[in-house]
Amino acid sequence: MPATKAPATATPPAFQLVGELPDTKSGRRPTVPPIRQQLIDFAKDNVDQWIEYRSTDGDKFKQPSSVVNQIRKGGGGFGPGFEGAVRGGQLYIRYVGVTEQGPA
Repeated sequence: MPATKAPATATPPAFQLVGELPDTKSGRRPTVPPIRQQLIDFAKDNVDQWIEYRSTDGDKFKQPSSVVNQIRKGGGGFGPGFEGAVRGGQLYIRYVGVTEQGPA
């Protein structure tokens, strides 16, 4: 059976055949601020060491707890092995590494 097009309308159709999926880079994807990437790399070079991290023009965040939530979810550039904590309103981050799970 030949493929048919969705009915023509003045507005974009609700559905249409696309053949191939678009590249995953074509959507809006949040970028990690360069200063945060430097922090991530620094933390990985200093395993198990707590690092004080402040909001700056290069990486503005309103609440340190929001960054801790990103860390717990593995977002914001932070992957597995990162921990975050807030003490006295200040944000602290460390990288503890990841352990490989072998067969049980």
